[in-house]
Amino acid sequence: MEETSERPKASRGRYLPKLRIPQFARPNRKPKRSTDQSDPDVVVIGANPAAERRLTLTEMLDQRLLAEASRALISREDQLFSRGSQEPDPGALQPAPPGSQGGGGGEKEEEENKKDVLQKDLEALFVLVWISVHSIFTSPSSSSTSSFSKEDLRLLQSAVSVIHQQEAQDQCWEERGREEERGGEGGEGGGGGGGGARLPVWRPVACLHTLQSLLAAMVATRLRGPTTGDDDGVAGLSTAAKREVCSAGKRLKEDLLAVARTVSSPCSLEMKKKEEEEEVADVWKLYASLYHQGFAGRLTELARSRLEVDECSYLLFWVNDYYPSAILKHKELQAVFDSTKLGALVPQKELDQLEDQYLTHKEGQVGVWLGAALAREQESWQGGPEKMDLYWFSPLAVDTLQVVNSVRLEARSVLSDDTKAWRITAQLQPFLASYRKALEGFARRNHVNGSAVMKANLVCIQQFRSFLEKQADLSGDQRAGLESSLRALEDWGYGILTCPIHLEMKAQYRLLWSNSWLARAGPILDGLLDTLDGQLHLHTDLKPACMELLLGRLHEELLVEYVTRMMKGKMMMRSREEQEVAATLLCDHGKKIHTFFTERGSTRVELLPLLPKISELLRLQERASLQLEVAALAMHYPDLRTHHVGALMSLKSNLSAADVRVIKHSLESGPPSTNHSAFFSKVHVVKWMNKMKP
Repeated sequence: MEETSERPKASRGRYLPKLRIPQFARPNRKPKRSTDQSDPDVVVIGANPAAERRLTLTEMLDQRLLAEASRALISREDQLFSRGSQEPDPGALQPAPPGSQGGGGGEKEEEENKKDVLQKDLEALFVLVWISVHSIFTSPSSSSTSSFSKEDLRLLQSAVSVIHQQEAQDQCWEERGREEERGGEGGEGGGGGGGGARLPVWRPVACLHTLQSLLAAMVATRLRGPTTGDDDGVAGLSTAAKREVCSAGKRLKEDLLAVARTVSSPCSLEMKKKEEEEEVADVWKLYASLYHQGFAGRLTELARSRLEVDECSYLLFWVNDYYPSAILKHKELQAVFDSTKLGALVPQKELDQLEDQYLTHKEGQVGVWLGAALAREQESWQGGPEKMDLYWFSPLAVDTLQVVNSVRLEARSVLSDDTKAWRITAQLQPFLASYRKALEGFARRNHVNGSAVMKANLVCIQQFRSFLEKQADLSGDQRAGLESSLRALEDWGYGILTCPIHLEMKAQYRLLWSNSWLARAGPILDGLLDTLDGQLHLHTDLKPACMELLLGRLHEELLVEYVTRMMKGKMMMRSREEQEVAATLLCDHGKKIHTFFTERGSTRVELLPLLPKISELLRLQERASLQLEVAALAMHYPDLRTHHVGALMSLKSNLSAADVRVIKHSLESGPPSTNHSAFFSKVHVVKWMNKMKP
């Protein structure tokens, strides 16, 4: 605030502010009031001059007109301290009566008395403000989800206005103090040391800090108190820790909803000016943040104590699910919480410890449940599996995946990060290893139900595969581990069915690419496919989805056997004509084999171009053309190696050793492949050693 009079500057040298002259005394000067200003302790109520009534400070306090009383006291403070800050006026000095020593003792004592009275009046106002705030937030109307009364809201607005007025007055006095310090430092001699505004001993009053402390204490008390009634589920909870979390959380929600519904109600909006609305909204945000902090403090205390697993789970549910969704995102509370910076309910260290405790317990539970499900499945193998819709079926995958899914969904609702639930899914990896071990042990005993049991469990394996493909929360390493375990189980399981088929066709495999191959190729392949068709009829009770996978494997394995027999080099084609005939046979056989399997359900369409591409190596004669074709074949099948190329070139006896070396080199110098088809890695042949003479 501005000074009411200027202090004489020391540089002029005419007046010394602290000088007392015995023969003169200062006149008793009072600040000049404007003609329309009344007593600062009196306010006028009513707009009609004829009906207006003046209220004293006592009446204002009795009627809880807190804002008006605060303004009156601030006015008294300004007048009292602006008068006390004035310096003697040299032009108004008067002679003192004989024997007088200055005549100012009585005036100073009167001034001190007025300051004491003002301080007591301010204290009375503040006590009334804090009592009013406390009664508003702890009144019966605010203990439920109903809104505050109209009188509660008026009183809250008045109390908030007092706080803002007093905070502004604190700031004014702080600024005046800084100005005086700068003025004192800039003065010369002793003239700068005595004048200026004197800070009241009660400033700063720090109303906002007091309000925060009061509300924080109230919040802490209410969070530890009971909720409204026992029918809200609190009393039915099993442990004291659960009841404490639930009671505090429900109290928080009830109290904040009561304030929110009052602040947003149409009748309250009519009562408030824009400034008052903003002031009340600020207190509402403060109240909400204090409730959040109080609730966070209670939860942190519990998190640092020794909680049982079910208590840990319940606390995590509140922290990570119910509080964010049902309270922070509540339609009546979201606007306030979104504009308020809130910290975490539980520190990250404690939260991680709770989540690890919860997950470790759930991992153990899931492991026990999966082990029990596998034990029941093993017992059922003795009597044979069930049939569903004419196909062998086992409920093992359904049971185990139901366990994993239910626990994982529960974990997602109580964990701060959904991806942590992978630890539940990862329990399938040791289970799949135990599952395979159990199946291998059963197969070694050659049980009469062996084939039916294997077909039923292939259905389970296929269901595990479908489940894994849908998991998006697995990292690369986690997915790779499960993929490896499942692939090993699939290879072993389907191998149980395909091995007898290949044994049945072993004699016919020996005829492939034998010395008489070119003359008898057609009948040999037809006989092989007829035998295979007869074997497939033994598996019509295999579920169609699994039958499709079985056909795909047999499709690939037959081609692997075909190409392997060709690369063994039992026949050599010396003429160009023989090589062209062999190339034509390769194309025809590739189409016939592909048609055989696709008609029965195979979907391995990527295998169709294999034999036609190899046939081009037999058809071409020029070294440069062969180099290009080898490079093209390697682009489609990056697992093609030089010993495969050497074995294929051995069928063409008209190539020199130098030509073969150059053609092999084209495999190494070709462009990198972007295709990931793997076939030749399954073709096992002795690495080519060129025995041809140059």
